Amino acid sequence: MLSARSERGFVSSRICQEVDSPEALRYVEEWASPVQMEEQIHSRRFGRLLAVMETAPKKPVQEVHSLAESRGLDYISTIRLGADAKPAGGSA
Repeated sequence: MLSARSERGFVSSRICQEVDSPEALRYVEEWASPVQMEEQIHSRRFGRLLAVMETAPKKPVQEVHSLAESRGLDYISTIRLGADAKPAGGSA
């Protein structure tokens, strides 16, 4: 989270605990443009975040929201691994 602040296009980030699910955390990053967000999804830093999420006792929910649409793990896999990517633990 702190290292994201020094990246070009960074707008904000926050981590929150869900009121109705105290065991759940929500981590949010905001970027100035879709291109800058995709650069971050492809970064080593984001890869480390995904690795931490994989250690969670329950399968984490990963979502990407923009003003126009919301996308899930398939989108993240496509950005990180290319168009033929399949999400971990499942099919595309």
